Amino acid sequence: MSEVLLREILSEISGIKKEMSGMKQEISGFKQEISAMKQDISDFKQEISGIKQDVSGFKQELSGIKQDVSGIKQELSGMKQDVSGIKQELSGMKQDIQFLKDEQAQIKQAVLETNERVKQLTDRQDNQHAIIDILSSRSIEHEALLKRVH
Repeated sequence: MSEVLLREILSEISGIKKEMSGMKQEISGFKQEISAMKQDISDFKQEISGIKQDVSGFKQELSGIKQDVSGIKQELSGMKQDVSGIKQELSGMKQDIQFLKDEQAQIKQAVLETNERVKQLTDRQDNQHAIIDILSSRSIEHEALLKRVH
C-alpha cells in the first residue's frame, strides 16, 4: 500500500478519533445532563412524596372537621328542638297569662260589685240603726206615757 494511502487512512483515523473524542465529550455531557435530570426527578419524587403526605394530613384534618361539623349539626338539631319546646311552653304561658288577666278582671269586677253591696248594706244598716234609735226613743216615750196614764 502506498504511503499516500496510509496517510489518508491515518488522516481518516485521526478524523474519526477526533469525532469520537467529540462524541465522547457529547456523551459525557449527555451523561451529566442525564445525571442532573435523574437528580431533578429524584427531587421531584421527594417533593411529590411530601405533597402526598401533606394531602394525606389534609384529608385527616378534613375528616376531623367533617366529624366536628356533624357533631355541631346534631347539637344544633337538639337546640332547635329545645327552642321549639320552649316556644310551645311560652305559648302555653301566654295563654295562662291571658287566662289569669281575664280572671283578674273578673275578680276586680266582683270586688267592685261586692264593695258596692257592702256600702249599700252599711248604709242600710246605718239607716236601720237610726230607725231603731228613733223607734227605741218612741218606745221609751210611749212606755213613759203609759205609766203616766196608769
